[in-house]
Amino acid sequence: MRTPFKIRKPLQLTLYSFLFALAILLLNRTGRAQTENATLQGSVTDPSGAVIPQAQVTVTNAATGVARSLTTNSAGEFTVVGLIPGTYSVRVAHEGFKSAEVNGIVLSVSAHEQIPIQLTVGT
Repeated sequence: MRTPFKIRKPLQLTLYSFLFALAILLLNRTGRAQTENATLQGSVTDPSGAVIPQAQVTVTNAATGVARSLTTNSAGEFTVVGLIPGTYSVRVAHEGFKSAEVNGIVLSVSAHEQIPIQLTVGT
């Protein structure tokens, strides 16, 4: 028994080509959206150069006031991904140290900035 609707080979190839091109386009667009954001990394040390784990880090967008808070890892490092391009400030605090703030960090599209922050002893 024959099916009443049989797709011809040229039409089938055209349909597959169209679907393949559409899939590539969508995947490319998704990948590009991820790279439009910036990443900010940093390390927090004391005056002797020793790392400071569990320091409180706040990254704030100067234009919007949106802040993201996190703590440094055991190596005294932090990473903030998915930041929209703009100007940021970073504030770091830890018990037994004076807090430190770095202002005017400009992140452009796809930027990957790294900033060292040194805390001084005191309160």
